[in-house]
Amino acid sequence: MRDDQAPFHRLKGDALLALGRPAEAKAAYNAALARDRRYVLADSGLGKVLLQQGDYAAAETEFAAAAHGYPNSLVASYGLGVARYRLARYRDAVAPLEKVVGSMPNDPMVRYMLAVCYDETSRPADAYAAYREALSAGLSGPEREHALSRVGALQAYAGAAQ
Repeated sequence: MRDDQAPFHRLKGDALLALGRPAEAKAAYNAALARDRRYVLADSGLGKVLLQQGDYAAAETEFAAAAHGYPNSLVASYGLGVARYRLARYRDAVAPLEKVVGSMPNDPMVRYMLAVCYDETSRPADAYAAYREALSAGLSGPEREHALSRVGALQAYAGAAQ
């Protein structure tokens, strides 16, 4: 509980984020990084705040630093994939999203984002399979409608996806 150490500020940021106070959480994560710029957990926390605020370019920077410092971090991979997806950098989003899907195979939204990335980077067989998996995992809302539409359009690639 020493405020001269980065972990104190990172924990404070986590608590504030959980309480729905993102501006204060952002300040706490920045305080942690001011004390230790290579503190991966603060990069991930700050990245989460930036994703919530829609600042995808800044979130990508924080998650890229976290992924570099801790390559096996699912949080960093997820954040990096989502930020790049939201920036329409689909080719760059594929690898981190594939890593997350490998560990969270039943998450429909991650599968959907990966399907869109495949679709946008001319990988129709992979897109078809990923849309189907997202639907099977329980995808809902407008994403479900889009996935159903794309599955129909990509039906010709069904054999290549198996």
